Amino acid sequence: MPIHYSDLLKKELLERTKQNNSYSLRAFARDLSMTPSQVSSVLSKKKNISLARAYQIAELIYETKSEREHFINLVD
Repeated sequence: MPIHYSDLLKKELLERTKQNNSYSLRAFARDLSMTPSQVSSVLSKKKNISLARAYQIAELIYETKSEREHFINLVD
């Protein structure tokens, strides 16, 4: 089964919470310039993100071009 982009976001959130125990879904939403409910819906695969939002998120959380492109391709 192919990986879903929400799985990559969940992994990123998990890594951030491991680095900082006080990091939360609200903090992740703030860092992504989204509301907590939007992020929650995306993580639970109830809602999708637009390609434009995918580009924004990729720029915010991925350091390498290949990581950003992989994320964007999964959204597209």
